[in-house]
Amino acid sequence: MTSQSSISLCSCAAQSYKISIKNTGDETSAYNIQPASNIQGIAKVNHSKFSLKPNQRTEFQIVVNAPCEGERSLASQIIVRTDKGLVKALSQNYGFKDCFA
Repeated sequence: MTSQSSISLCSCAAQSYKISIKNTGDETSAYNIQPASNIQGIAKVNHSKFSLKPNQRTEFQIVVNAPCEGERSLASQIIVRTDKGLVKALSQNYGFKDCFA
């Protein structure tokens, strides 16, 4: 999986970013992507379920509805599960800033 480790977002606005994922295994795998429980209220995954053949790559989009509490940061994780029982977490830090003040 590849994505930025720190994501800068505007408070009180919906924004999105992409994450790239590649099947590095020898078999086709089905993937299920979800935000960790602490960000499920503000982050959603577009196309959260898909399959990849070996060495196949795709991107999925995370849509964040940033809270309106002003400038702050939030540790987050995007959880990736496969039908083979593998689980990985992509740790990221959301930095919310006032862009419209």
